[in-house]
Amino acid sequence: MQSATNPVLWNAGYSTQSQLPGTYHSPLNVPATINPVTGEISFTTIVTPGAGYHSTAVKVTSYKCRQKVAEIIRDIPVIIVSCPPTPSIPPIANTPPLVVFKWSANSPTPIPSPASATVMAGDAVEFYITSTDVQFLPGWLPQTNYLLPSGSQFGTNFASTTAGCKYPPCAVLEHNSFYNATNNWWQGNFGVATRFNWTTDCNHLSQVNACFTKSNTYSFVFKVLDNWCPAPGMNFQTFAVTVIAPPAVDPPELKCAKVMGNGDVLLRWNQPITAAEDTLN
Repeated sequence: MQSATNPVLWNAGYSTQSQLPGTYHSPLNVPATINPVTGEISFTTIVTPGAGYHSTAVKVTSYKCRQKVAEIIRDIPVIIVSCPPTPSIPPIANTPPLVVFKWSANSPTPIPSPASATVMAGDAVEFYITSTDVQFLPGWLPQTNYLLPSGSQFGTNFASTTAGCKYPPCAVLEHNSFYNATNNWWQGNFGVATRFNWTTDCNHLSQVNACFTKSNTYSFVFKVLDNWCPAPGMNFQTFAVTVIAPPAVDPPELKCAKVMGNGDVLLRWNQPITAAEDTLN
Protein backbone atom coordinates (compact mmCIF):
# COMPACT_ATOMS: atom_id res chain seq x y z
CA MET A 1 0.00 0.00 0.00
CA GLN A 2 1.22 3.48 -0.88
CA SER A 3 0.55 6.53 1.27
CA ALA A 4 1.52 10.21 1.48
CA THR A 5 4.59 9.17 3.43
CA ASN A 6 5.38 6.33 1.03
CA PRO A 7 4.49 7.65 -2.45
CA VAL A 8 4.92 5.86 -5.74
CA LEU A 9 8.01 7.26 -7.43
CA TRP A 10 8.06 8.39 -11.05
CA ASN A 11 10.19 6.45 -13.49
CA ALA A 12 13.18 8.31 -14.91
CA GLY A 13 12.12 11.01 -17.35
CA TYR A 14 8.57 11.33 -15.99
CA SER A 15 7.01 13.77 -13.51
CA THR A 16 3.69 15.40 -12.59
CA GLN A 17 4.24 17.93 -15.38
CA SER A 18 5.71 15.39 -17.83
CA GLN A 19 3.50 12.31 -17.88
CA LEU A 20 4.33 11.17 -21.43
CA PRO A 21 7.68 10.36 -23.10
CA GLY A 22 9.78 13.48 -23.62
CA THR A 23 13.25 14.45 -24.75
CA TYR A 24 14.75 12.34 -21.93
CA HIS A 25 13.68 9.25 -23.90
CA SER A 26 14.55 10.57 -27.37
CA PRO A 27 15.76 13.96 -28.65
CA LEU A 28 13.21 13.56 -31.46
CA ASN A 29 10.28 13.56 -29.02
CA VAL A 30 8.15 16.69 -28.55
CA PRO A 31 7.03 16.85 -24.88
CA ALA A 32 3.30 17.01 -24.16
CA THR A 33 1.71 20.44 -23.71
CA ILE A 34 -1.85 21.37 -22.78
CA ASN A 35 -3.72 24.40 -24.12
CA PRO A 36 -5.16 26.15 -21.03
CA VAL A 37 -8.12 27.49 -23.03
CA THR A 38 -9.19 24.50 -25.16
CA GLY A 39 -7.69 21.65 -23.09
CA GLU A 40 -6.06 20.24 -26.22
CA ILE A 41 -3.03 18.04 -25.43
CA SER A 42 -0.32 17.79 -28.08
CA PHE A 43 2.82 15.64 -28.18
CA THR A 44 5.02 13.66 -30.54
CA THR A 45 6.60 10.38 -29.47
CA ILE A 46 9.08 8.23 -31.33
CA VAL A 47 7.80 4.70 -30.73
CA THR A 48 11.04 3.30 -29.33
CA PRO A 49 11.35 3.55 -26.37
CA GLY A 50 8.01 5.35 -25.92
CA ALA A 51 5.78 2.39 -26.76
CA GLY A 52 3.55 1.10 -24.00
CA TYR A 53 0.75 2.11 -21.67
CA HIS A 54 0.88 5.54 -20.05
CA SER A 55 -1.44 6.75 -17.31
CA THR A 56 -2.01 10.50 -17.35
CA ALA A 57 -4.26 12.78 -15.30
CA VAL A 58 -5.61 16.28 -15.92
CA LYS A 59 -7.04 18.48 -13.16
CA VAL A 60 -9.61 21.19 -13.96
CA THR A 61 -10.61 23.71 -11.29
CA SER A 62 -13.69 25.97 -11.49
CA TYR A 63 -13.95 29.35 -9.75
CA LYS A 64 -16.95 31.61 -9.05
CA CYS A 65 -16.52 35.09 -7.58
CA ARG A 66 -12.83 34.23 -7.16
CA GLN A 67 -13.76 31.30 -4.91
CA LYS A 68 -13.03 27.69 -5.88
CA VAL A 69 -16.36 25.91 -6.27
CA ALA A 70 -15.47 22.69 -8.09
CA GLU A 71 -12.53 20.53 -9.04
CA ILE A 72 -12.27 17.33 -11.04
CA ILE A 73 -9.40 15.05 -11.99
CA ARG A 74 -9.77 12.96 -15.12
CA ASP A 75 -7.52 9.95 -15.73
CA ILE A 76 -6.63 9.63 -19.42
CA PRO A 77 -4.86 6.42 -20.46
CA VAL A 78 -2.58 6.82 -23.49
CA ILE A 79 -1.45 3.76 -25.41
CA ILE A 80 1.47 4.18 -27.80
CA VAL A 81 1.90 1.26 -30.18
CA SER A 82 4.12 0.39 -33.09
CA CYS A 83 1.89 -0.16 -36.12
CA PRO A 84 2.79 -2.33 -39.11
CA PRO A 85 3.58 -0.40 -42.30
CA THR A 86 0.82 0.43 -44.76
CA PRO A 87 0.76 -1.18 -48.22
CA SER A 88 2.93 1.07 -50.36
CA ILE A 89 6.15 1.03 -52.38
CA PRO A 90 8.24 1.24 -50.29
CA PRO A 91 6.16 0.35 -47.17
CA ILE A 92 5.74 3.32 -44.80
CA ALA A 93 4.21 3.86 -41.39
CA ASN A 94 0.58 4.91 -41.15
CA THR A 95 0.16 8.65 -40.64
CA PRO A 96 -2.84 10.66 -39.41
CA PRO A 97 -5.06 12.38 -41.97
CA LEU A 98 -3.87 15.82 -43.06
CA VAL A 99 -6.54 18.32 -41.95
CA VAL A 100 -6.67 21.89 -43.26
CA PHE A 101 -9.06 24.84 -43.07
CA LYS A 102 -9.71 27.01 -46.14
CA TRP A 103 -11.75 30.16 -46.67
CA SER A 104 -13.06 28.78 -49.97
CA ALA A 105 -13.38 25.23 -51.27
CA ASN A 106 -10.95 25.72 -54.16
CA SER A 107 -8.42 27.91 -52.39
CA PRO A 108 -4.84 26.62 -52.81
CA THR A 109 -3.79 28.30 -49.56
CA PRO A 110 -4.87 26.85 -46.19
CA ILE A 111 -5.66 29.05 -43.20
CA PRO A 112 -2.49 29.31 -41.06
CA SER A 113 -2.39 27.43 -37.77
CA PRO A 114 -3.65 28.10 -35.13
CA ALA A 115 -6.78 28.72 -37.20
CA SER A 116 -8.95 31.58 -35.98
CA ALA A 117 -11.16 34.47 -37.03
CA THR A 118 -12.27 37.71 -35.37
CA VAL A 119 -15.63 39.06 -36.54
CA MET A 120 -18.10 41.75 -35.54
CA ALA A 121 -21.42 40.67 -34.07
CA GLY A 122 -23.82 40.21 -36.96
CA ASP A 123 -21.17 38.94 -39.37
CA ALA A 124 -21.15 35.40 -40.73
CA VAL A 125 -18.17 33.03 -40.51
CA GLU A 126 -17.70 30.49 -43.28
CA PHE A 127 -14.81 28.14 -43.95
CA TYR A 128 -14.14 24.64 -45.29
CA ILE A 129 -12.64 21.64 -43.47
CA THR A 130 -10.79 19.14 -45.64
CA SER A 131 -8.89 15.98 -44.76
CA THR A 132 -6.55 14.08 -47.09
CA ASP A 133 -5.28 10.54 -46.46
CA VAL A 134 -4.15 8.59 -49.55
CA GLN A 135 -2.83 5.56 -47.67
CA PHE A 136 -4.20 2.03 -47.99
CA LEU A 137 -5.44 -0.84 -45.83
CA PRO A 138 -4.21 -4.42 -46.30
CA GLY A 139 -5.38 -5.69 -49.66
CA TRP A 140 -4.81 -2.23 -51.15
CA LEU A 141 -8.23 -1.03 -50.00
CA PRO A 142 -8.55 2.74 -49.52
CA GLN A 143 -8.49 4.07 -45.99
CA THR A 144 -11.68 5.74 -44.76
CA ASN A 145 -11.59 9.08 -42.94
CA TYR A 146 -14.14 10.00 -40.26
CA LEU A 147 -14.84 13.60 -39.22
CA LEU A 148 -16.35 14.04 -35.73
CA PRO A 149 -16.94 17.72 -34.84
CA SER A 150 -17.64 19.09 -31.36
CA GLY A 151 -18.29 22.48 -29.77
CA SER A 152 -20.89 24.15 -27.54
CA GLN A 153 -22.02 26.43 -30.38
CA PHE A 154 -22.96 23.67 -32.83
CA GLY A 155 -26.70 23.24 -33.38
CA THR A 156 -28.62 19.98 -33.09
CA ASN A 157 -27.23 17.40 -35.55
CA PHE A 158 -24.94 20.19 -36.78
CA ALA A 159 -27.95 21.43 -38.80
CA SER A 160 -30.11 23.67 -36.59
CA THR A 161 -29.39 27.38 -36.21
CA THR A 162 -31.96 27.78 -33.42
CA ALA A 163 -31.53 24.77 -31.09
CA GLY A 164 -28.80 22.68 -29.52
CA CYS A 165 -26.16 25.34 -28.84
CA LYS A 166 -25.48 27.43 -25.78
CA TYR A 167 -26.14 30.85 -27.32
CA PRO A 168 -28.28 30.81 -30.50
CA PRO A 169 -27.92 31.39 -33.42
CA CYS A 170 -25.99 28.13 -33.71
CA ALA A 171 -23.21 27.06 -36.05
CA VAL A 172 -23.95 24.40 -38.69
CA LEU A 173 -22.03 22.09 -41.05
CA GLU A 174 -23.03 21.20 -44.59
CA HIS A 175 -24.78 17.82 -44.86
CA ASN A 176 -23.13 16.89 -48.16
CA SER A 177 -22.39 13.53 -49.79
CA PHE A 178 -19.85 12.73 -47.03
CA TYR A 179 -22.47 13.04 -44.27
CA ASN A 180 -23.50 9.82 -42.51
CA ALA A 181 -26.92 10.51 -41.00
CA THR A 182 -26.97 7.24 -39.05
CA ASN A 183 -23.87 8.11 -37.01
CA ASN A 184 -24.07 11.91 -37.38
CA TRP A 185 -20.52 12.20 -38.74
CA TRP A 186 -18.78 12.68 -42.08
CA GLN A 187 -16.84 9.87 -43.79
CA GLY A 188 -15.13 9.24 -47.11
CA ASN A 189 -12.40 7.22 -48.78
CA PHE A 190 -8.98 8.94 -48.89
CA GLY A 191 -10.47 12.02 -47.21
CA VAL A 192 -13.54 13.99 -46.21
CA ALA A 193 -14.77 17.60 -46.48
CA THR A 194 -17.59 19.87 -45.29
CA ARG A 195 -18.44 23.55 -44.95
CA PHE A 196 -18.82 25.46 -41.66
CA ASN A 197 -21.25 28.37 -41.36
CA TRP A 198 -22.16 30.51 -38.37
CA THR A 199 -24.03 33.83 -38.30
CA THR A 200 -23.09 35.65 -35.10
CA ASP A 201 -25.07 38.29 -33.23
CA CYS A 202 -24.86 40.38 -30.05
CA ASN A 203 -25.78 37.30 -27.99
CA HIS A 204 -22.22 36.07 -28.59
CA LEU A 205 -20.43 39.11 -27.14
CA SER A 206 -18.55 38.92 -23.84
CA GLN A 207 -20.33 39.82 -20.62
CA VAL A 208 -18.71 40.74 -17.33
CA ASN A 209 -20.28 41.27 -13.92
CA ALA A 210 -19.15 40.83 -10.35
CA CYS A 211 -19.15 37.03 -10.42
CA PHE A 212 -19.42 35.97 -14.04
CA THR A 213 -17.40 36.42 -17.20
CA LYS A 214 -18.79 35.17 -20.49
CA SER A 215 -16.05 34.72 -23.05
CA ASN A 216 -16.51 35.96 -26.62
CA THR A 217 -14.13 33.33 -28.06
CA TYR A 218 -15.73 30.08 -29.20
CA SER A 219 -13.77 26.92 -30.04
CA PHE A 220 -14.87 24.37 -32.63
CA VAL A 221 -12.93 21.08 -32.51
CA PHE A 222 -12.66 18.73 -35.49
CA LYS A 223 -11.49 15.18 -34.79
CA VAL A 224 -10.47 13.29 -37.94
CA LEU A 225 -9.28 9.67 -37.87
CA ASP A 226 -8.67 6.85 -40.34
CA ASN A 227 -9.56 3.15 -39.96
CA TRP A 228 -6.04 1.73 -39.77
CA CYS A 229 -5.57 -1.28 -37.47
CA PRO A 230 -4.46 -1.81 -34.74
CA ALA A 231 -4.52 1.94 -33.99
CA PRO A 232 -6.11 4.59 -36.22
CA GLY A 233 -4.21 7.70 -37.24
CA MET A 234 -5.94 10.62 -35.55
CA ASN A 235 -5.77 14.40 -35.92
CA PHE A 236 -7.46 17.09 -33.82
CA GLN A 237 -7.76 20.62 -35.22
CA THR A 238 -9.39 23.60 -33.51
CA PHE A 239 -10.90 26.71 -35.11
CA ALA A 240 -11.47 29.62 -32.70
CA VAL A 241 -13.94 32.41 -33.47
CA THR A 242 -13.83 35.66 -31.47
CA VAL A 243 -16.91 37.91 -31.67
CA ILE A 244 -16.43 41.63 -30.99
CA ALA A 245 -18.86 44.54 -30.84
CA PRO A 246 -19.13 46.78 -33.93
CA PRO A 247 -17.94 50.38 -33.49
CA ALA A 248 -20.50 52.79 -32.08
CA VAL A 249 -22.48 54.85 -34.60
CA ASP A 250 -21.97 58.62 -34.35
CA PRO A 251 -24.97 60.60 -33.07
CA PRO A 252 -27.21 62.37 -35.64
CA GLU A 253 -26.70 66.08 -36.33
CA LEU A 254 -29.73 68.06 -35.12
CA LYS A 255 -31.01 70.34 -37.90
CA CYS A 256 -34.04 72.14 -36.48
CA ALA A 257 -36.96 71.93 -34.06
CA LYS A 258 -40.56 73.09 -34.52
CA VAL A 259 -43.27 73.33 -31.84
CA MET A 260 -46.58 72.10 -33.21
CA GLY A 261 -50.02 73.47 -32.33
CA ASN A 262 -50.78 70.58 -29.99
CA GLY A 263 -47.54 71.06 -28.08
CA ASP A 264 -45.59 68.29 -29.80
CA VAL A 265 -42.08 69.08 -30.95
CA LEU A 266 -41.03 68.08 -34.47
CA LEU A 267 -37.30 67.38 -34.80
CA ARG A 268 -35.36 67.18 -38.04
CA TRP A 269 -31.83 65.82 -38.24
CA ASN A 270 -29.15 64.70 -40.66
CA GLN A 271 -27.80 61.16 -40.62
CA PRO A 272 -24.24 60.97 -39.29
CA ILE A 273 -21.34 60.41 -41.64
CA THR A 274 -19.53 57.49 -40.05
CA ALA A 275 -17.55 54.42 -40.99
CA ALA A 276 -20.13 52.28 -39.22
CA GLU A 277 -23.42 51.94 -41.08
CA ASP A 278 -26.57 52.71 -39.09
CA THR A 279 -28.80 50.10 -40.68
CA LEU A 280 -31.88 51.30 -38.76
CA ASN A 281 -31.32 54.98 -39.76
